[in-house]
Amino acid sequence: MEYAWHILSLCTTAVGAATTVLSLIFLCTFALTTWRFRRSCERYHIGQHLGEEPPTLPYWVPWLGSTAHYLLNVHGLFRAVRAASPYGRPLRIRLGPICAYLITGSRNVQTLFRAAKELDFEFFIVNVSVKAWRMPSRDAKKLEEDSSGPAAQSLGGVGEGGRIFLRLRDIYHSNFLHTQRVSQLLDRWIASYLTALDRPHGIPLPQSWSCEWTTLPICKLVRSQMLIATTMALAGPQFLEECPTLCRDIWDFDETFITLLSGTPQFLCRRGWDARDRLLAATKRWLRRAWAEYDWQDEKRQSLDWEASFGHRVMREREQTLESYGISLEGRAALQAGLIWG
Repeated sequence: MEYAWHILSLCTTAVGAATTVLSLIFLCTFALTTWRFRRSCERYHIGQHLGEEPPTLPYWVPWLGSTAHYLLNVHGLFRAVRAASPYGRPLRIRLGPICAYLITGSRNVQTLFRAAKELDFEFFIVNVSVKAWRMPSRDAKKLEEDSSGPAAQSLGGVGEGGRIFLRLRDIYHSNFLHTQRVSQLLDRWIASYLTALDRPHGIPLPQSWSCEWTTLPICKLVRSQMLIATTMALAGPQFLEECPTLCRDIWDFDETFITLLSGTPQFLCRRGWDARDRLLAATKRWLRRAWAEYDWQDEKRQSLDWEASFGHRVMREREQTLESYGISLEGRAALQAGLIWG
């Protein structure tokens, strides 16, 4: 018995020492990163920051940085970033081996988009499709073979299937920069939206709903109707038939998007995983049905800007281009679902 108590005492002492050491490490890490952050902010205020990396948000755990905060409460992390950057300057957050740059403020976002011709968004599109929409790796590798970009002048190598991003850009330009087609798309969206508004049973009401007047954010009041109208205008009625839980699934996915993008396992984000899986399954059913019912030999039907199988012409031409490039059904479903969500 005395020997057991001796071992227990040693274990307690070891645990206490380890706790003290870890606490000191965490405190020193936070003090050092806070000092660096404030020093970088001071240099920013006096105009000596040009050519330097943005300040890194202070953290407690060495190397891991803000990873735990990012995985468990990403919205709280973003609020902390905004509070730490009152002037809207870019900040960095450390996520293990990765340093992520967070750009806030309307001025910075406008500056970013003004440089759109010099920026490559294709990597972002593929990355989101893989991590958030579970695009198969073989499809991602095939898309990454084309590093030429969407511009008319090639910026890099071209894969075996040609310049896929240029072909997709041409589809967007021919449909969304054409005045008559855009006008027809808008008219269809308005008609679908007004039809959706005539269905009050589909409007989400607060749980504490009563006969008394209540305040409800206008976004929550009409967002489902706007989503249905947008989906009808883009993908047609057959998508809604194959995905009857679209409104619930799309908003569950939207709320957990950043968590899914970080690669969070299913047991930590079951709601987002389940919503994403239902959306992908519905999108694959819709695509199989559209391919089976659409007559590719009917020239009159191909001239239509909108039809019931694929919806708008841009969805049909996009699907045909991706299929001819060699993207699988799973990969195309990830890209099409991403377009509907985005």
